[in-house]
Amino acid sequence: MNCENPKTGVYYEKCCCCCWFRQNLLALTDAEIRDAYYKSYNYEKIQNYSDAINTLMPVYNEFPNTYTVNLRLGWLYYLIPNYANAISHYDRSIKISPYSLEAKLGRLLPLLAQHRATAKWRRKRSDFERRLL
Repeated sequence: MNCENPKTGVYYEKCCCCCWFRQNLLALTDAEIRDAYYKSYNYEKIQNYSDAINTLMPVYNEFPNTYTVNLRLGWLYYLIPNYANAISHYDRSIKISPYSLEAKLGRLLPLLAQHRATAKWRRKRSDFERRLL
């Protein structure tokens, strides 16, 4: 079976067009990626963090090892607050770009928030125990 690559015009013998077309149909265009970031920032502006995350997920699924999408998702998960996912995405950003201060400082936010929540829980627990005794 002969077929032509529509982008290059090159003919291939015995190629699997399905694979080539499937790969190109699933690939995000630059405009779609820009639009996803744009929508994500707009959702964040109105404090709709879950939609901001959902808007970026196709970009993340297509490019899971890119710095900016992981940094952005780390921030958005911190705002929800889903600290485990935030730390995971910040860690991935740091792995991709080890000298990034933005990712390292961003990673501190959920860690500090977890510490404050744990300290607050301990204070409430000790207050409760004191009232019981």
